[in-house]
Amino acid sequence: MSIKNAVLPVPLTSILSTAVGDDYSAINPDGLPESCHIIRIINDGSFAVSVSYNGVTDHEYVPAGDSLLIYAMFVKERAAFRKGTVLYVKGTTGQSGRIYLSGYYQAYN
Repeated sequence: MSIKNAVLPVPLTSILSTAVGDDYSAINPDGLPESCHIIRIINDGSFAVSVSYNGVTDHEYVPAGDSLLIYAMFVKERAAFRKGTVLYVKGTTGQSGRIYLSGYYQAYN
């Protein structure tokens, strides 16, 4: 299988900010449908959220109205978030808005 010179998006997923509380909730409960080289978490909620890649440990922080963009690419090397990876968020109960997750992957023949 060879790599194409194309980057494709995975479907946008989200969680209502009202569903986010003190415990981690999955933004994408079914996991990433592809191995993504780029992911973006957009906090359209009214409070900051913590992000976890395992549902236990705080790994990232995204202020209200802000986003986090991660490029998992290195010069002459490939790195990616594994297919099936679930991302989690936690924050303040009662906020409004949504938390979104977008991702991009490199296609294969």
